[in-house]
Amino acid sequence: MDKKPLLIIQMGVPPQPIAQVVGEQSDWFSAALAAQPRELLLVRPERGERLPHPDAVAGAVITGSWSMVTDRIDWSESTAAWLRQAYHAQLPLLGVCYGHQLLADVLGGLVADNPKG
Repeated sequence: MDKKPLLIIQMGVPPQPIAQVVGEQSDWFSAALAAQPRELLLVRPERGERLPHPDAVAGAVITGSWSMVTDRIDWSESTAAWLRQAYHAQLPLLGVCYGHQLLADVLGGLVADNPKG
């Protein structure tokens, strides 16, 4: 039986000058994980791509974003609903930057703007 892929949930895209130099978030995680493309599944909610059932993946990495969790953007909110389901299914989850803020929000934590910048 084939091994389940690791899901990378790319939360938006970097500004073009950054992407031109270092690529996008999925590129960064693919390189850091030294994973073969068949071992990863990339989903981009901001493009309307649907997240798989949590049972279909080995775990999920939720990337950073240039958006704010507190903006409650539709694609972020739908990802949050999926994360609730994945958490209750005990799927291993790793949130980075925006990703960890979204996970905190999903699990009842406080996510807010920092008044000091």
